[in-house]
Amino acid sequence: MTVHALVGGKFLRNFLVTIEYGKQVVRLARYSDESHIDTDEYIGPGFDLVTVNDVDWTIKHVNTTVDAYAKGVRDNEVVDAIGGTPITGQPASFVRPLFKSYAPGTNMPISIRNVPETDLTVKVYDLLPHYPPPP
Repeated sequence: MTVHALVGGKFLRNFLVTIEYGKQVVRLARYSDESHIDTDEYIGPGFDLVTVNDVDWTIKHVNTTVDAYAKGVRDNEVVDAIGGTPITGQPASFVRPLFKSYAPGTNMPISIRNVPETDLTVKVYDLLPHYPPPP
């Protein structure tokens, strides 16, 4: 099938999308209440933090084009602290807001377990481009 257009990124978060494959139609209906949209969803240092054992917070999905990767941050490394605040054993309700508390363009200090230079400072990005809303 020929693709005539791609629509994505932050733009789609504002719409309910309905696709009628048989008719080759995409319908967009703007949400009247956009409170479900996390405006900081794509702001971060270019990697995710996950916990598998409810104790350690592990780095996953490091973007190879960001400062953290250039400084040697890799998947499966354990982060012990963010900004000097210990996160080991802390619940997601504590760690997620801390991880998201840094604005784009600022630096996030992280401490990585078992790495020679355990205290790193990595740049925070808005990882999606910004486009003006449609007319």
